[in-house]
Amino acid sequence: MSIVIPFELWQDSAIVLKLAVNGVAATALLDSGATLTLIDRGFREALNLRLAGPDYNVQTPTGSTRARGTETLQLTFGGAPLCTTQAAAYDLSPMTKAYGDSIQLLLGRDFFETFVIEIDTRRRLLELTLGDDFDATTLPEPLPLARGARAERAVAISIEGGDEVLAILDLGSSSPVMLGRAYADAADLVRDKPTSTAATATVDGVSISTTFSLVDVAIGGLTFANVPAEAFANWRSSEFPVSIGFPLMARCRAVLDFGGDQVWLIDNGDSGRDDFERDRSGLGLAFEDDTLIVKHVATGGPAEQAGWREGERIVAINGQALDAGFRSSKLAQWRKAAAGMQFSLQMSDGSIRELVLCDHY
Repeated sequence: MSIVIPFELWQDSAIVLKLAVNGVAATALLDSGATLTLIDRGFREALNLRLAGPDYNVQTPTGSTRARGTETLQLTFGGAPLCTTQAAAYDLSPMTKAYGDSIQLLLGRDFFETFVIEIDTRRRLLELTLGDDFDATTLPEPLPLARGARAERAVAISIEGGDEVLAILDLGSSSPVMLGRAYADAADLVRDKPTSTAATATVDGVSISTTFSLVDVAIGGLTFANVPAEAFANWRSSEFPVSIGFPLMARCRAVLDFGGDQVWLIDNGDSGRDDFERDRSGLGLAFEDDTLIVKHVATGGPAEQAGWREGERIVAINGQALDAGFRSSKLAQWRKAAAGMQFSLQMSDGSIRELVLCDHY
């Protein structure tokens, strides 16, 4: 049996589902890189869910923390049962601030082990099939997945023609490629390239990364060109020095079978394009109370060159006031517009500042 679920794409980089948890409407972010499913602490309290079971060690590539287990959750979609899952209560407010909308649930690897998941990015659809019901006879040969000590799944990739390396499949990542800075330096991937910085939100907080571009990344028979990447000095995974995120997987037809430790990444005509979206403003922003708050100013970016500072607040873009609908609007992607585009940004004090976008890494 299969079920097809429409999804929203937040900031063109995160798959978001609208479902119900124990009969209560919830917004869930799909994150194959998360150790397990996480439920926001405040939402758990609203549902009167008991804390039960062990404490869990919640791991991300850049850190780890502890979270307390809860009662089993019943997930439904459109009134139909979807699955039950274990979860841990955790503060998801950093994710909420990063995306500008409330997130009650982070669907982790246990969800991916329940279903074979096919992602149709063009039509914004997920097809979920129980593993025993999945028919792969019409698909090409899959790529094998390595299973890490914390059950993360990794696929072999080659970066800029180098030796193969295992990369975590992390649908919750908004970066096409993330990697440890030590590995990036050892593989000579950064030297002599333009670099900048970015502030990346994860469940354990915000980390500052070095941003740069990779000439190409090869996975199976697919090659992706001019790929934006982030390198982290605080990378914690000792098994896997690289992860690939949703923006890269969105360039192909992706079928994930974590239960069978295999994945299909099938060419759909988009993999060879070299036009990955990237920030061209040099501003790291959080959307709160109909305002964009500057949380980070990228090194060497156009915003730094124009004198922007952390804490400044934007209330309108090109004369359009920001409101609750901003997150899902096309205007929300203004920082990823073409190099050379100019934007008029109204500040909270009423002043207007002009910012011209450019490729700075």
